[in-house]
Amino acid sequence: MSYIKQYRIISHGLNTSDYFQGQGTTGTEFTEAFTGIGSSEYDALYDALNQTATAGDYDNIDEIENNLSDDDYEPETEEDELQYFVSVLFNLAEEPKEHEWDLDDETDKNRFNEMINDTSETDTVEIAGISLSIEPCELLEQHDPIAYCCCFSDYMDGQDTEYECPECDKRYTDIDEARECCQTLCEKI
Repeated sequence: MSYIKQYRIISHGLNTSDYFQGQGTTGTEFTEAFTGIGSSEYDALYDALNQTATAGDYDNIDEIENNLSDDDYEPETEEDELQYFVSVLFNLAEEPKEHEWDLDDETDKNRFNEMINDTSETDTVEIAGISLSIEPCELLEQHDPIAYCCCFSDYMDGQDTEYECPECDKRYTDIDEARECCQTLCEKI
């Protein structure tokens, strides 16, 4: 499933189908283009949006359709050979990626260490009248690094899948929240 991030609607006016050269994305900032044909600009635009919906699984194409009104477009033509041509150009929003847990990631390591410390008691050692305390995570990591890595692996397996916003890397358990984090969806430009 993909989200449309930005779009532009271009009316090419009236033309005959054997004359119209088409619309591409070369020389534009857009990555996708669909052109529709109809007896009115609105019908041509609706045809372009139907082609877009048929070509891909764009979850928010209805946001474009909801902002349209046939009052904003030229009325139907009486000419039999002439048709309106309207193109929709758009960019897709970058999809959130699934977070891969890693002990080298400071945030992952801190969350894991917090879990160990919250579920274990801090050891206190007295040497020459001086009390020293060591966090359970430090004790495990320093004295048995293999067990520490195995525990991290088990901890990771028990976590919900997290998705990272492609813009700021903030993590979410809901992919839709990650999609919407920093992205302005369906912005007309």
